[in-house]
Order: sequence, then C-alpha cells, then structure tokens
Amino acid sequence: MECKNCAYEIDENEFYCQHCGGKIIRNRISLKLLLSEAAANIFGWDNKYFLTVRGLFVYPGKLLQQYIDGTRKRYMNPISFLLIGLTLGIFFFNIFSEQYLSITEKANESQLEWMAQNLGGIYESDEFQEKSRADSNKMQEFLLRYLNIITLINLPLYALLSWSVFRKRYNFGEHLVVNSYLQGVGFLFSILFFFVAIIVHPSLFFLSLLGTFSLYCHAYKQLYKLSWSELILKILLFIGILIGLSIVLGIAFFVIGYIGARFGLLDFENLIKM
Repeated sequence: MECKNCAYEIDENEFYCQHCGGKIIRNRISLKLLLSEAAANIFGWDNKYFLTVRGLFVYPGKLLQQYIDGTRKRYMNPISFLLIGLTLGIFFFNIFSEQYLSITEKANESQLEWMAQNLGGIYESDEFQEKSRADSNKMQEFLLRYLNIITLINLPLYALLSWSVFRKRYNFGEHLVVNSYLQGVGFLFSILFFFVAIIVHPSLFFLSLLGTFSLYCHAYKQLYKLSWSELILKILLFIGILIGLSIVLGIAFFVIGYIGARFGLLDFENLIKM
C-alpha cells in the first residue's frame, strides 16, 4: 500500500510511514476521532510545544544544545515558541488588566514607602510620591499596550548582550535561539505568578522575575559548562553592561522627551491614550 501523505510504498501493518513519518490512518472520520486528535495535538505531551516547555524546565542546556546542533524536528521553532508565550501573556494581562495595574501599583506603593522610610529627604515629599505614582501607572499602561513591540525589540538586545558576555562557541543567531526559548518560558512564569499574586498576595507576582533569572542561569551554566564562580562573574558582567546600557538609554530618552516636550513634538500622555 502507499502512504497517503507522500505516496511511499509501505507495509500494510505499519503504523507510521518510514519515509515522511506520517501516521497511517485506517479509521473513517468521526466526531469522536476529530475531538480525540484535537485533544492529543493541543494538550498531549507529545505536542511539540509541551515537549519544548518540559525540556526547558528539566534540562534547558541540553535542549538548547540539541536544537543548535540540528535536532529541530523534535522541538518547536524558537520564534514560534516565543510568540505563543507572548500571545498568552498579552491575552491574560489584557483580560485582567485591572488586576495587573493594581498589582504593579501596590508594588510601587511599597517601594515608595521603603524609600521614604530609609532614604528620607525628597522621597518623603507628597508631591514626589504623587508624581512617582502617576508616572509609574502611565509606564505600566504603556508596557501593557505595547508588550508585543517591546518584546520583539528586547529580543535582539538581550541576544546581543548575552553574545557579548559569553562570546565563544555560539554566534549571535544562536544566542537569538537561546533567548527566544528562555523569554518564552519567562512569559509562562509571569502568567503563573500573576494568578498566584491575584489569589494570594500581589508581591508574589515578582517571583516570576526570580524564576526567569534562575532559568537563565541554569541554562547558560549547562550550555557553556561553567563552574559556579565562572557563572557568577558572567552574570555580574551581564548586569553591569545592562545597567550601563539602561543609563545611556535613559539619558537618551530623557533628552528626546525634554526636546519633544519643549517644542511640542512629543506628548507622552496622548501616546498612552492612543
């Protein structure tokens, strides 16, 4: 008999085509068959997405190494994997936008309270605290609205930073693969701890950052076969470069914002309302 997918000659007792790997279907289509196949494809552990998620949690360095070395059919494409995580994040954070903004607002309140108690001075000023709250809320609304654009801009930036820090063995494109997978899992952490924060306490939402950071460390330690001391040095270098870059970008945005506001070219409030 012939495979109905590729017309390759196969034995009648085969369950899968040896040529294309397609499953040999012998049953007629029924509602039960359609539902069972849909459930297997979407929720089954042999689904590429779940296989990739499971691999990144259990053996991240090994999975990344396998994909870079050419094991591509077993795991989901890294960009597709990231886009699924991003889509889920956008969906849930927008559906529960009020809870999201409430959680970030409470976190900002705690930060302002700590600064007032421990640093004093201007941080105790009601005017300063009110302005900080307003700016923080606007920024969170901006991030929520443009999460997709921000994520796609950050992806090559983080890949460039990790490539700059770790350098040898893997090129920039391979670091794009690594960061796509890890950021995709980062969205899953964010969604999980977001719902935990809603149910238990708002501060627990930020454990997602710790989870993503831990996964990054674990993955790069395995991928580069680093000792703990080597990993810590690399992390410190990465953080140092990131802080330096953030300062440069912050100054640049401040200057652009000042010039825009001075000459009426930029209105951040209207940008948020778009």
